[in-house]
Amino acid sequence: MAGAFGGWRHRASQFYFLIIFFSFPIFSIPCDKRTNASPVEVVAAHLLSLGAGESISKGLLYPGSMFSKLERIVADNEPFAFPSWETLLSDMKMTKDINMREEGSLGKAAVIVGSYLCVIGAAFAMFGLMQLSACGMLTLLWYIFTRGGNESDVFALPMFSLALFCSIGGLLNLEGLLKRGATSVDKTKQA
Repeated sequence: MAGAFGGWRHRASQFYFLIIFFSFPIFSIPCDKRTNASPVEVVAAHLLSLGAGESISKGLLYPGSMFSKLERIVADNEPFAFPSWETLLSDMKMTKDINMREEGSLGKAAVIVGSYLCVIGAAFAMFGLMQLSACGMLTLLWYIFTRGGNESDVFALPMFSLALFCSIGGLLNLEGLLKRGATSVDKTKQA
């Protein structure tokens, strides 16, 4: 039984990394001129609003745009081509004048902090450190839960549940829990 669940934490952290860095849409949160669907998009928009170099934002967004392009190739029979590095930000409707700095609300801060924790946590997840990922996902969950009832354009998508499960599941030692459960069942049978 241990072989079936061996390496659960490692698999959960790898899957979480793929969900975050390939910008799978996990939520809908309105920004200044667009709706962000992943923590990478929130971080890239925030970096642009702070005046960071466009190449940093483009580097964060490129893996997700490649995935979106492949999706369009398969679904819409578009001709094969890589996303353009030069027009990446304009294709995604991101500009330097995104107004994420002047929002003084606790909610916007929670989205920004939660997204940074998710992105940095996804990088650390490859080394088995899932604490930042779980904190980031729980922060985003708090924001979506508190704002979702009042604002119809703030909601979680089904992939959010999977990302949350992987981030928290990466913290748990499922194999150890199953062994302890099996040992306690054996002890009750012997008694």
